[in-house]
Amino acid sequence: MQKLDWAYMDHSEVMEILKGYYAEILDRTKYEIKKNGPLPQQRLDNMSTHLQQLNDLIDDGRDDLCEIWELDTDNPEDIYFYDSIKSVMDKYDLSFDADSNEYATMKAAYKFVRRNHIKDVMAYNDQVMNYSLLETSSSNSKEQINHCKPEHRLENVMNGYLKEQEPNITPRSFVEQRDCLHYLCDFFGKDYSVIKLDVGHVQDIKEALQNTPLGRNKGKLTKGLPLLEQITVVEQNDLDRLSSKSVNKYLGYFSSLFEWARRNRLVEENLFKGIKVKDSKKDNRRGMFAKDEIGLILQELQANKSGLIKNKSQYWGTLIAIYTGARRNEIGAILLPMSS
Repeated sequence: MQKLDWAYMDHSEVMEILKGYYAEILDRTKYEIKKNGPLPQQRLDNMSTHLQQLNDLIDDGRDDLCEIWELDTDNPEDIYFYDSIKSVMDKYDLSFDADSNEYATMKAAYKFVRRNHIKDVMAYNDQVMNYSLLETSSSNSKEQINHCKPEHRLENVMNGYLKEQEPNITPRSFVEQRDCLHYLCDFFGKDYSVIKLDVGHVQDIKEALQNTPLGRNKGKLTKGLPLLEQITVVEQNDLDRLSSKSVNKYLGYFSSLFEWARRNRLVEENLFKGIKVKDSKKDNRRGMFAKDEIGLILQELQANKSGLIKNKSQYWGTLIAIYTGARRNEIGAILLPMSS
């Protein structure tokens, strides 16, 4: 790091350096508390003692504890303050000369930042156990989302999944999956924690898909708008919506993503598994024969107990349909070879 020129820095700039340094330490301590629980009592007692010492410095207008303890030394490395601030000076490549401007300015400001840092650590540690169950926070709170573990962020989960998929699928299929999965980011936000997904959220996004405009990022009325505004425009202007087939395609990709997340132990279960919408265009279509139904047909062809087989074309036509899946017109077009 380039050496800072303290001759042109005012007090606020000095404070920003100190605040930035201790903010990083505070973040590491907060993570430690989240992971391991409240700090040990001995550590808290030491912090309380140091906090009282810093308050004494501030109240007495002193810069170093050695001044309060009336210790006389000409060696900066014997001074309590020197050890405390050395890491800050190392990071910013500052001079350690006892009579330098850097040392004097940092010394005057240090006690305030250090005091506030300790107070913040102790306050954060205290709130881990001392809380009210009446306090609630919005599930959409930005602060909550930004403080979830990085591996649970929706964007990171998607990137991990797509990275594994890319070598195994065609470029076209990769782009299609990526674009469909980005719908989740548009709906929840890229910082959404996947562990917060519940049945209600799944139903919400299923409903949103059914009301999403066709070609939402290309249409004149919807291009460039946030997803929820696009859905509002659809309702106001009666625009074409995604087909049931397209909705199910999206839901299928969502299920694949969360199945991958489940296998990688990022979520406990895949809540998108089996989620589909009914395709109204297929309501009147005849379903496939079950195995036992095929068995009954074959038995009837062989025994003809009901007398349904009146001629050879009915017999052979049915067999060909069963074993080839050919349509009636395709079977009817079959020509027998001419006998010689």
